[in-house]
Amino acid sequence: MDVKEVFNLYDIEGEGYIPSNDLGNILRAFGHNPTESEIQELLLSVDSGSGRLSLSEVNTCVSNFKGGSDYAQQVREAFQVFDKDGKGAISPAELKHILCNLGEKMTSEEVDNMMREAGFAGKASISQDEFIKLMLQPV
Repeated sequence: MDVKEVFNLYDIEGEGYIPSNDLGNILRAFGHNPTESEIQELLLSVDSGSGRLSLSEVNTCVSNFKGGSDYAQQVREAFQVFDKDGKGAISPAELKHILCNLGEKMTSEEVDNMMREAGFAGKASISQDEFIKLMLQPV
């Protein structure tokens, strides 16, 4: 899939523009996992304030995005920081604490919903592989 194909999926009216708030979804379609601040930084570099992006602007953003080249490895390393006993698993309570208090913080309700959707509700522990799969899942 190329940028034009993905762009056309979001250009519902066929006007040659997409809402700028779709940029994160387009980056995710190419396997990236941008943070809100990375998306805002890209938008500042291309959007004149119109709130919409042309194909060439989206192309520039996709080309210039420098998110982690191996996000799975970054997630693995982050998991290991919190896997204090080295058993390859953390408790759901630990994961909830991390997601509510570090980085781009989530609310308790958001974490509960995510855990339920991921099938972690009621589990005693979450393995490293389960955690990586969850973190690489498209939003």
